[in-house]
Amino acid sequence: MAPDPKTGSMVTADSIDGGGIRGIIPAVFLAFLESKLQVSFYILFSMGTGELDGPNSRIADYFDVVAGTSTGGLLATMIIAPNKENRPMFAAENIVEFYLEHYPILFMVATVITHNLLKALTNLFGPKYNGKYIGILLKKELGDLTIKDTLTNVVIPAFDIKRLQPTLIAISHISSGVLTEDSEYMEMDSKKMLVLSLGTGIAKKAEKYNAVAAAGWGLLGWVYKKGNTSLLDAYGDASSDVVDIHISTLFQSLHRKKNYFRIQDDTLRGDAASLDIATPDNLQALVEIAKRRLKQPISRVNLARDR
Repeated sequence: MAPDPKTGSMVTADSIDGGGIRGIIPAVFLAFLESKLQVSFYILFSMGTGELDGPNSRIADYFDVVAGTSTGGLLATMIIAPNKENRPMFAAENIVEFYLEHYPILFMVATVITHNLLKALTNLFGPKYNGKYIGILLKKELGDLTIKDTLTNVVIPAFDIKRLQPTLIAISHISSGVLTEDSEYMEMDSKKMLVLSLGTGIAKKAEKYNAVAAAGWGLLGWVYKKGNTSLLDAYGDASSDVVDIHISTLFQSLHRKKNYFRIQDDTLRGDAASLDIATPDNLQALVEIAKRRLKQPISRVNLARDR
């Protein structure tokens, strides 16, 4: 792991949501950002005002902390994993290609089994996906790399099912100054934080469910409805919105609202809103959705209306 930032005017953080196959959306965002950083700093270098890598610049060069949940954790890992030259193993554009190549295989069950009843029966008697393919793939790409080898600080939240509480990967590394009561541990100045938050898209405008119908659901209705897991949809979207509103409120209270920037798409519908329909057509559709979002005007959360 990279050392904690000790100098400089700003601490930069990149946070990436979870969302199954929809992780390709923030992957497109990152590829776009990386391409712009390469061009911008190439221009600065040609003008004699900078000495950065130009075409070799990578996302990991610009963030002190990269965090990700679920598929966002995979993205974070790919961004900060070093190669033999101690440079990022993956360019951001290669991560998009990774999704397009491997996710149809990883989520093959959902792609092949299209009948909702058959899906439900299959999922009742075991895990929907066994995770073996992604495990083999990551072992091949990452080898024996550990968190101490990463090119910058990384945070991957997880949930301890035994203790029923959240945890962080390698928290002893991340918070060693706090845990040991290190007298040199410095309190963070929130005003010096710059946060880029990348969403995986939500179906807010699709109106997938309604309160009248949900009031009559039993256990099965909340667990499985129209090919989706209703309860997870509700918790996932609620968590995403609450965190966004909380962080927006925090930065605005510090008079630093421009220090928090979130990119999210709320127009997903049909297959695009699913976590695991990884057909080539759907993945490509998600890529196009991400590209369209990048062309949209900037907007911020209206704290008075929570939207």
